[in-house]
Amino acid sequence: MSSAAQSKPTTVADYNGTFQYAVSETNAAFPFTFTVTIETFNKGRLVFTETEIDERQAQGVERIKRTIKKGRATTVSHQTSVDFGKVYCSSNGVTWKGPQEFECSGPSMLYGQKDPEKSEYSVEDKAVNGEAVKIYREYVIYKPTKGSRKKEFKETIATIDSRGFFVSIVNNEGTLDPKTVTLVRKQAWDMKTKFKPVVAPK
Repeated sequence: MSSAAQSKPTTVADYNGTFQYAVSETNAAFPFTFTVTIETFNKGRLVFTETEIDERQAQGVERIKRTIKKGRATTVSHQTSVDFGKVYCSSNGVTWKGPQEFECSGPSMLYGQKDPEKSEYSVEDKAVNGEAVKIYREYVIYKPTKGSRKKEFKETIATIDSRGFFVSIVNNEGTLDPKTVTLVRKQAWDMKTKFKPVVAPK
């Protein structure tokens, strides 16, 4: 990776507009593989990892593998959706239950309401593997939550290609004074790698 320019401040309107365009356009560009990895830390030690690999063929048509590692224990689950409301679930990829209406499970991506104290936005032009991309960064500091004296932070680093599509998003979350990362969430989109057609399990 080589940098073509230094990062420069941008507006919240530019950040939000670019982000929302990338969300709608990227997630409509079937087929693609979407990978989410969530790492949770306690006092600098990795204690929990959750990975979801989602092969999205079309709207409502996808194949998902979820892996959760906690300590020495690892659990794997599978989901196949062939249409909206036709979801199959499996713990081993061989024996299936369904179809059912709802998702089998999902990655831990819910956010609670927090009171922001300060927000910063920047954008940087870069070249990655010879292709021009833009790196958008949002850095938010939150006031201490109830029962805590420490402020919290959330950093979002989004890599967007020349079409306006996401390449990746990295979120770093934690507390300040001293700065300590408690969660890292990585999202990546792969538009090039082929995968087998998604069909209903037998």
